[in-house]
Amino acid sequence: MVDVTIGIDPGVGGAVAALDGRGRLVALDDTPTIMVRSGRRQRRAYDVAAMRAAVSRCAAGGTAAHAVIEHQRAMPKQGVASMFSTGYGYGLWVGLLAGLGIPHTVVEPQRWQAAMLLGRGDPKARALLAASRLFPSIVIPRTRHGRADALLLAEYGRRLLSGIAREAAS
Repeated sequence: MVDVTIGIDPGVGGAVAALDGRGRLVALDDTPTIMVRSGRRQRRAYDVAAMRAAVSRCAAGGTAAHAVIEHQRAMPKQGVASMFSTGYGYGLWVGLLAGLGIPHTVVEPQRWQAAMLLGRGDPKARALLAASRLFPSIVIPRTRHGRADALLLAEYGRRLLSGIAREAAS
């Protein structure tokens, strides 16, 4: 039995959320980042120590935790630097979960979105709407749609692991 389900949207603009076995919020954090200098510009980079602390806080809510992380891959017309950053962040999250001994399930975006989002159109807007309906006490700004994805991934995982959903966890 899983006491805490962690949902991770692994992008730089993503988030990590944790729900207890009844679907109540345990933790919700944006992906921890720091500003680093890249040539003449500043850019956001993953703050690995803070990422570890965020996952540890999520898992502290129960004795048995399981994470659900959105699978990342290169997209058509995506730049090389963007593809590298996407894969790097995904790998960091998976490595942190493994290092902390937290089992995880990798889920394709289309799979969890089909289960959790209604209607058609922009998935980011639909995720914000779905998260606001499932978690009405949590206000999620449009600029922080990663929070909605993380919450929905955690809820998807909670349902999947508790047998509410028909799919089997991998």
